[in-house]
Amino acid sequence: MTRQGKIQDVTTSMVKVNVLGANTKNLNECADMDDLMDALSAEAAASLVQVWDWQIGVQVSKEEYDEFVDPDSKELYALKKVEGSEVRTILVQRGLWEGGRQLMEGLG
Repeated sequence: MTRQGKIQDVTTSMVKVNVLGANTKNLNECADMDDLMDALSAEAAASLVQVWDWQIGVQVSKEEYDEFVDPDSKELYALKKVEGSEVRTILVQRGLWEGGRQLMEGLG
């Protein structure tokens, strides 16, 4: 007996996610605006970008992938958002992500 079914292309089930966001531990320790500016300085900006690998259908839905995937890079772009003590990852369009990165780099 031969089992028939669709072959899934595993190379397309993973996607790189470029995540922009400060180390929340450092931000939570900021006592004043000077501390905040130091935490978001140009020297720290490079460490604000992380690259994660997500599996489509697990960490990101197919619908979210289709809505937010960059057509050129085939990657996703996300921002870390701190809400109280919880950190959320929000998918955004690449242009908004690039703008946020430039803003953070300009704070130094």
